[in-house]
Amino acid sequence: MKKKILSVLTLAFFLINNSIAQNGRITPEMIADLRFVSEVSLSPGSKEVCFIQRAPADTSDKSGMMKSILQKIAVRGGSVKTIAGTDVNPSSIRWSPDGKRIFFIAKDSVTKNNQVFSI
Repeated sequence: MKKKILSVLTLAFFLINNSIAQNGRITPEMIADLRFVSEVSLSPGSKEVCFIQRAPADTSDKSGMMKSILQKIAVRGGSVKTIAGTDVNPSSIRWSPDGKRIFFIAKDSVTKNNQVFSI
C-alpha cells in the first residue's frame, strides 16, 4: 500500500514539475491553481484506488475555500473517474470489505449537514 501511495505522490510531483518546466518559472496564478491529493484509499482487492483531489474554488465561490473531488482510477492505469464533485465536498473515504462500495462523508444538499454516503 505504501508503494501505491508513493506512486500517486510521485505522479503529482511529476505533473507539477512538468508544468514548471514548460514555463520555466512559477507564477502566482500557478500557485493559486495548484491541486493536490489529500486522501488515498486502496480497494480490498488492490485493483482500484480512490482519492480526494483538493482543488481551488472557482471564481464564483466567495468563500475562497479549496474544494474536494472524490475520484477513482484502476491501479494498472486508465482514465480517472469522478465519483463526487465539489458540490458535496467529500471526505473520509473508505471501501466496503467486499470492495463493491465506497463510503464517504459529504454535505447533504437538503439539510446542509454532513452525512455518510455510499456509492
